[in-house]
Amino acid sequence: MKILIVPLITSPKADAAYFITRNLADLFTQEGHSCAVCASADNQFHNVSLYACSTPKRPLFPRHTRVRSYEEWMYAKGALAKEYIIDDTEAVQEAINQYKPDLVIVMDRIAGVVAARRKNVRCWAVVNNAMYKNISFPSEILQGMNQALAYFRQEQEFHLRSVYSRCERRISFGVTLTQPFTAEQDVTRIGLASIYPAKAAASDRLLVCLDDVKLNKTTLYRAIHDAFLGAPYPVYAWYKGCKPLKEKNIQFMASMKLDYLPGAAAVIHDGNDYIFHQALAMGIPQMIVSGGGYLRSYNAQTAKRQNFGVVLQEENLSMSSLYETYRKLVSDDVYYDNTRWLMTKYEKEGDLNALLQYL
Repeated sequence: MKILIVPLITSPKADAAYFITRNLADLFTQEGHSCAVCASADNQFHNVSLYACSTPKRPLFPRHTRVRSYEEWMYAKGALAKEYIIDDTEAVQEAINQYKPDLVIVMDRIAGVVAARRKNVRCWAVVNNAMYKNISFPSEILQGMNQALAYFRQEQEFHLRSVYSRCERRISFGVTLTQPFTAEQDVTRIGLASIYPAKAAASDRLLVCLDDVKLNKTTLYRAIHDAFLGAPYPVYAWYKGCKPLKEKNIQFMASMKLDYLPGAAAVIHDGNDYIFHQALAMGIPQMIVSGGGYLRSYNAQTAKRQNFGVVLQEENLSMSSLYETYRKLVSDDVYYDNTRWLMTKYEKEGDLNALLQYL
């Protein structure tokens, strides 16, 4: 079978869409299927055919600056602009023409749905519960997308979830307590967006991954350095613009390496959806640096509601707040106990292998 993956990767080799795409490609190729990805070469995918894509441009003078809803987040990324969707649809159509896939899997790329429908190819969409929250947003946010849909003679939409409702299948990762869906939403649940991790020996290391935080790299370096330098445990840290540097117990990394996650004592991240679910599946307590992103905020609220993690608001991040919030996480057993309890729920939901039955 030939499968084309069409993700919106906003941070090459770092965001959730990148890791899910990489895992899907590995799974399909290992099972003997042919796989291709329509994404930027910056992501350096291996063992797959790679097709070019259009790059969204963030609005220079956005009329709407909130990002509470999925629609507002997509608008802020430039992914709802008419010109982008038209150009991207043509790029995906060209990939379909050349690769001739049996299935297209879309992640936050409207063009993937439009092109698959125009070419009459099966299409799946990866979704999350935060997309389905009833949050009001200015209707003109969707104006560019609807102009692009009209250009391709497709139906106008009032919510982005309506676009994905036209796909053959909608897939979500997580358990009911972290990703609740109603029967009407018709979402196929998969426990984990990877092959279930092998049990790793427990360690005292801390992993810090801050990709979407808006603070500059100097501020992040100083906060991490001053909070954890000299601590009696190793710290592996990465943020956008991070340069490789070893200082006593802290290793600043050139890229986000999630190889250090299995067996970690804890992880500090910015609400990255992939890390969020991986940490729960591995029984690793987490601290979330929450910002204005719709999914970052949703995951942070879930951690607080289920009491398996602690939250620090991005605007309050400093050396002292970083250390004190982390100390709260590791000094109270309730977070560890609740995380381990949720880990058993993930074990029952299965992993990425479950997707194979639907091909």
